[in-house]
Amino acid sequence: MHISMNMPGTMFTYDFMQNAFAAAGVVAVLCGLVGFFLVLRSQTFAGHALSHVGFAGATGAVLIGIAPLWGLLAMTMVAGIGMGLLGERLQQRDVAIGMVLAMSLGLGLLFLNFYTAYATQVTALLFGNVLTIDRATIWSLLSLTTLAIGALGAMARHCCSPACSPSWRRQGASRYG
Repeated sequence: MHISMNMPGTMFTYDFMQNAFAAAGVVAVLCGLVGFFLVLRSQTFAGHALSHVGFAGATGAVLIGIAPLWGLLAMTMVAGIGMGLLGERLQQRDVAIGMVLAMSLGLGLLFLNFYTAYATQVTALLFGNVLTIDRATIWSLLSLTTLAIGALGAMARHCCSPACSPSWRRQGASRYG
C-alpha cells in the first residue's frame, strides 16, 4: 500500500473540503473576536446560553419550513438583545441565564418532537456537518461575519472601557460615593 506524501495537498482538491475549511475559518475568526469580549466582560455563560437559544431557533425554523440558519440568527439576536437590555441584572445571575438555557433547550426539543422527518435529518440539524456546506452558505456566513465584526468594532470602545466593568464601578462607587 502506497501512501502519498502529498496527502494534505490532495485534500484541498475537493470542493467540499475547500468549503469546509473556508466556513470553519470564517467562524473561527468571529468566535475569537466575540470570545475576547465575552471573557473581558465576564459573560461567557450568557454566550453559552445563546448557542442553545440558537438551537431552538434553528429547529423552529425547520418546523415552519425556512432555512435553519435564519431561525438560529433571529432567535439568537432576540435573546441577545433581551439579555443586553436586562444588563447588569442578568450579568451576575447565573440562575436566570440557566433558566433561559433550559427553556430554550426545552423549546428546541419540543420543536424537534413536532418535526416529523427522518432521524438522520434531526441529527444533522442538531450537530451539523461541516463537509456539506455549500458556497452559498459560505457567502451568507461571510456576510454575517462582516456585519458582526462591524458591530463589534462600533461597540469595542464601549466594551473595553473600564467604566463598563462592573468591578470597576463597584470600586469607584465605594471609593467616591
